[in-house]
Amino acid sequence: MHETQTEGDYPPDTINGRVQARLREFAELRRSFGRDDKEEKSEVQAHHETKEPELPGEPRPD
Repeated sequence: MHETQTEGDYPPDTINGRVQARLREFAELRRSFGRDDKEEKSEVQAHHETKEPELPGEPRPD
């Protein structure tokens, strides 16, 4: 069994070290995706707040 290094990381050339590195990559992708998504949602939400909601069956104004 491999021991962790002083900071709690596994040596990079071990299976556990490779798994740990890959999990960090996934975590960073998740964080960056969440940031982009929040920014995009706030822009879309601001755009929709200026319009009145359409109700089903009502004619659309031209």
